[in-house]
Order: sequence, then C-alpha cells, then structure tokens
Amino acid sequence: MLYLQGGMMYSEIARLDIDQQLINLNAGVPHLIIDGDTKTKDRKRIVPIVLQPELVKAGLEAAILHCRKSHSHRYKYMAKLLKEATGESYYHGHALRHTLRLNAQNNGVQDSELAAIGGWASSGRVSTSMLGYGAEGLSSSESVLSLQRASLNIHRHLL
Repeated sequence: MLYLQGGMMYSEIARLDIDQQLINLNAGVPHLIIDGDTKTKDRKRIVPIVLQPELVKAGLEAAILHCRKSHSHRYKYMAKLLKEATGESYYHGHALRHTLRLNAQNNGVQDSELAAIGGWASSGRVSTSMLGYGAEGLSSSESVLSLQRASLNIHRHLL
C-alpha cells in the first residue's frame, strides 16, 4: 500500500521509525513524512494515506521490519504478492511507483502535486523546511489537505 500510494521504496520504508514524529496515521489527514536519508533531495516528501489507512496503521511496524530484511527476500516476497494479485510474473515492487505516476496522469493530477507525493523533481513541491514541522505540525495544513485531495483523485478508481 505504501508503494502504491506514495511511490515508496523498500529503503524508505526500512528507515521509518515507528516512534518518530514523522508518522501521523491518527491525524485528520493520515500521512507519513519521508525526510530521512533518501536517494535524492526530491524524494523527501509527504505521503497522504488514503487507501486502507487502518490496514497501513495496523501493518506499518511489520512492514518496516520486513523491509529491513535482505534485498533478495523482499524482492521475492513482493514479486509473489504481485503475481497473486495480477496473475503475471514479471511485475516487481518498483512497478507500483510507476503505477502511481500513471494513475496520476490518467486522472489529471498536476505534476507538482504528484511530485510532492511521489518524490519526483518538480517546481511547487513542499519545501524541505516545511517537512521539518513534523507530522503533528503538518496534519491540518492546507498543503497536506491539498496533497490528500490529489491522492484521492489519483486513486479514485480504487476507493
């Protein structure tokens, strides 16, 4: 679910700390803040959780622990899940990052909103200083509400 709605990578999930202030799944807009060690500075972002927030909340700690396992183990497990879901054997977890982008494009979501959710370079992104406010400080901000609306639009066919 984190891959699909936030374009998250195993390494980003593995670096989440369940006790950090960057996780706020109880807020009016449940979201995660990806602001640690990332592939590029553009990957620092806010991920609103609009698909199955209760499932994400219940499974987040297990997901973090799973993503800290070996690359081979994670890759095979995700490939197995995707094969079960699609019947195809050539999908892998990273494909869900591309699915996020395609769903956004198909639903007319602005590139700057998609970039702020998925961590792609774009103008108009959420500033890195704003990410420092923490999940509690951002939970009712207009920026997070706007990202939630964009995410709901991206995934409207799945809701």
